[in-house]
Amino acid sequence: MTLKVAYVALASAEVAATAHVLEHLLELPKQMLKSDATGEEVPVFSIGQTGLAVFPLGDPLIDGAQRPGVHHLALSAPDLMQAQAWLTERGFVVSQSD
Repeated sequence: MTLKVAYVALASAEVAATAHVLEHLLELPKQMLKSDATGEEVPVFSIGQTGLAVFPLGDPLIDGAQRPGVHHLALSAPDLMQAQAWLTERGFVVSQSD
């Protein structure tokens, strides 16, 4: 089974400071994407073929999480149903979004 990390959602108490480190110190490419949930812009950094999105604590896209850190990661696979079965067999809880 070939799975790829599509993106990582990072919860941060200091989005601007986190974004500054990622963009200016680590020199990661950044784009700002508008959140459908809040209308706010979210900084997203490219790390190879993976995105790192930095959300403020309490953002609905991280389920209102109030603790900083990695909230979730999204995987991509050529066959979603096969990937879901493969992960479930290994004890992972899999959720899908539209």
